[in-house]
Amino acid sequence: MRNNLVEFTDLYVEYLDLTYPPSMDVDSHAAGRLRMELSRRLGDAQEAFDTVGVDLAMLPPPAFGGPIRHGLANTLFIHETSAGHTGMSGPPFFQTVLQTLHTATGYLERRERKERHRRRNPLFWMDWALTGLLGIPAYLVSRIFGVPVRRIEESQLGTALRIVGVVLEAVLLFVTGRALGWW
Repeated sequence: MRNNLVEFTDLYVEYLDLTYPPSMDVDSHAAGRLRMELSRRLGDAQEAFDTVGVDLAMLPPPAFGGPIRHGLANTLFIHETSAGHTGMSGPPFFQTVLQTLHTATGYLERRERKERHRRRNPLFWMDWALTGLLGIPAYLVSRIFGVPVRRIEESQLGTALRIVGVVLEAVLLFVTGRALGWW
């Protein structure tokens, strides 16, 4: 996800280098191709924003009012409109977009580091295996009744299903051990 966001940011910078500041010398074919590619990849970038909890919004001028533009899809090319100019003293809005892209990339890098560290811990894998094994009865009930597993596990039935799961898995282990001649 982070790599997709980095590629998106690089593509956006390439687009800005080509189209900003506006001039008559712009290669409109190349700009159109880059704009279409940015639009195509927009969903992945917004998903990255949503994953790390980063939101991009542009407030309207206080004197005039207007809609609040939320999300990358509504703000990515806003610098090309009159709404994208923040006044005489403010920078163009694309700088805010770039800053937000870099912030989200930083958050994703941090999450990846923490996840790599967590996965190096042997206790993580033991917990993962036990959770998977003990969750089988709850999963089966969730599939039968069409209820999310989390709701079942949080209910009183979830505790009973975990106990049933432990008993069934102990019996299965015993029967397998007997069949293989381990005991």
